[in-house]
Amino acid sequence: MPPSSTIGEMIADDAAFQPPDRVGLGMVVTLSGGTRRMTGFRHLADGDFIPDTPDEAGDVMRKTRDLRDALVFDGHGAFVQCLIRLTRPGGRLRLQFVFDAPKRRVPRGIGLDMSEFAQGLRPG
Repeated sequence: MPPSSTIGEMIADDAAFQPPDRVGLGMVVTLSGGTRRMTGFRHLADGDFIPDTPDEAGDVMRKTRDLRDALVFDGHGAFVQCLIRLTRPGGRLRLQFVFDAPKRRVPRGIGLDMSEFAQGLRPG
């Protein structure tokens, strides 16, 4: 199974994503210069969000590294950030890669409630 499919299944199967009011997940995995970081939010039907990452965060991180390695092997280069968006219903998975700016999606200069950053990760 391709690493991207495995990533989607691990996130979709996570217990925190199961309640019906969870309509999406957006998270950023950063792999750059020895840095490994994951930031994510579960998005609710009422428009609110909950800061969260999957219980299997370590496995998701490893599969994201596997995906990066596969892209390098195929000649696409090494990404430094991977934006992962999963939307319900239907479980549509979208991955977006950043190859040149490891701080593109980093929460900085944002209010303490993180709403601006969370909205930037919202699937849609």
